[in-house]
Amino acid sequence: MPLQVTGDGTPLFCVHPGLGEVLVFVNLAKYFTGERPFYALRARGFGEGETHFESFADMVSTYVAAIRRAQPSGPYAVAGYSYGGAVAFEIAKRLEADGDQVDFVGVFNLPPRISDRMNEITFTDGAINLALFLELIDASDIERLTTTLRPLPEADQLAHLIDHAPKWRLTELDLSVERFTAWVHLAQSMVHLGRTYEPSGSVGQVKVFYCTPLRGTKEEWLEGQLSHWDEFTRHPNTYIEVDGEHYTLMSPQHVQTFQAILRQELARALG
Repeated sequence: MPLQVTGDGTPLFCVHPGLGEVLVFVNLAKYFTGERPFYALRARGFGEGETHFESFADMVSTYVAAIRRAQPSGPYAVAGYSYGGAVAFEIAKRLEADGDQVDFVGVFNLPPRISDRMNEITFTDGAINLALFLELIDASDIERLTTTLRPLPEADQLAHLIDHAPKWRLTELDLSVERFTAWVHLAQSMVHLGRTYEPSGSVGQVKVFYCTPLRGTKEEWLEGQLSHWDEFTRHPNTYIEVDGEHYTLMSPQHVQTFQAILRQELARALG
């Protein structure tokens, strides 16, 4: 999905986070106007009649084909936010295996191994995460909602979230319980694929942009989790601290500083 198509620089392809949607990149893409095209890779399943990916490899193959349609030859620049970081790594591996040059691999706040985290995410967690992302609920509601929803059948959990969401927000998003249900199931399919994923092989280098994690300190996150990217690259990696928390690093209050750092690192890698 092209979010910004002006500029002569090497295009940047960014992979969606675990919810599958690319709305999170819209504000970021504006800063690349006149500099380099910015494409977002959106999960299959949002369109009418589209099926979910059958496997992690199926997802990677689909995205590689889409990248090649937009940019037939390298050098390439790929990045991914959260869950998308693992997908971006696999895309870069596939492009390199095909003989193409990949000059930039960016990972936004994700360690290489994601299966443990995916195994922790229940249906209820996934539904609440999406509701939070869509601003249907507040972060302070999470604990209470988790307790309320977990014993309920899945359909009743989703109906509860929609029934108690601000009506103006549902109207703004044109969001029905049917659309919300379809989105939750798509996000769940991403979780199921992530449970099967184990990283292997290597790329040249990864630039890891990290911020305050969901649990623990930045230092624990960097040294205990993110630094494992060193096991999957042939050259030393760069670890770049950015403002914000995991879910807010590209939010309106942080996108200004994040885009400046990202664009600087892209310029260093791509010239």
